[in-house]
Amino acid sequence: MGSTMKTLLGIIAISVVAAGPALAHPALVKATPAAKSAGASPTMISVQFSEGLEAKFSSFDVTSADGHKIATAPVTLDNSKKTLSTTPSSPLTAGSYKVSWHVVASDGHKVEGAYDFTVK
Repeated sequence: MGSTMKTLLGIIAISVVAAGPALAHPALVKATPAAKSAGASPTMISVQFSEGLEAKFSSFDVTSADGHKIATAPVTLDNSKKTLSTTPSSPLTAGSYKVSWHVVASDGHKVEGAYDFTVK
């Protein structure tokens, strides 16, 4: 293989490795209450991500098992902790709940997801 080809392959390899972090998407790191957990009615519901978020385009909803949206305080963003949080307007009754989130990272990547928890 010629030196020009080796140089070109080296540049491509470095570009691919260097682009890795730039191509990352925000990932859910921690949820409170935790996914698939069962316990008392939470006083706060929060989701923490691996990257900073755009407040204007990032939020979540909490719904009951029958799909009704749960009343909560406005969702707030603490970007120093990369965390969205809210508090239920009243204690949650026993049953299953779903947290459905959608976020846009500071670099523009959009991701959404959901998880369930149970109140006993």
